[in-house]
Amino acid sequence: VADRLASIRSINVMPDVENLLGGKEEVVFPRLVECATRCIEEDGAEVILLGSTTMHQAHGHMAANLPVPVINPGPLTYKLAECVLGLGLTHSRKAYPKPSVPKPAMVHAMMDAAAAHDERRRKATKIEKILVYLNGARVRCTYEAVGEVIEVPAQSVGGYLGDPRPEASWVVNAKTGQPTGYSPTQKHPRLEEKEHIIRSGAELMECMREQRWVG
Repeated sequence: VADRLASIRSINVMPDVENLLGGKEEVVFPRLVECATRCIEEDGAEVILLGSTTMHQAHGHMAANLPVPVINPGPLTYKLAECVLGLGLTHSRKAYPKPSVPKPAMVHAMMDAAAAHDERRRKATKIEKILVYLNGARVRCTYEAVGEVIEVPAQSVGGYLGDPRPEASWVVNAKTGQPTGYSPTQKHPRLEEKEHIIRSGAELMECMREQRWVG
């Protein structure tokens, strides 16, 4: 494919395999669009292929702001595999023969690891939606409530929130009403604007569904 490659460009941001682009959208998304635009205008690119699945959250934004197709490699790979399986095709046993020693335990371990990774990504996506709502509504929510929604213990929620930052400071301790382990500069300046704190997963889901307090 070398003769079809227009260019490879980078925005020089280290990938974050845990939080991906969560909390960095306003900074990273414009830089990705700018970089892709240079690929199109200066290098003659007719299609943009994201170089890593760690950028998958930017796909929709880039597709909406660029004049050429933008390929998200993760879903594409899954769909190609689905297509091959649906047609009953497989790789060549002449080129890639079966292993002389079967390793079912390794295969199961790989599948379990993939399932665990998918589950973590699903929870991370839920966290992103919760933070978008809390920042829009400017209302606090307890770790317990978030844990109920993403189905993890309250003490594990912090691991999904990532590093302390204003956008994530709306998730607070039920007793203190403050985010745990945050310095004053890491808290949102309007954190205590509303007295009310969402204290259950059911209430959080209802508020998000109705977009209560947003706007």
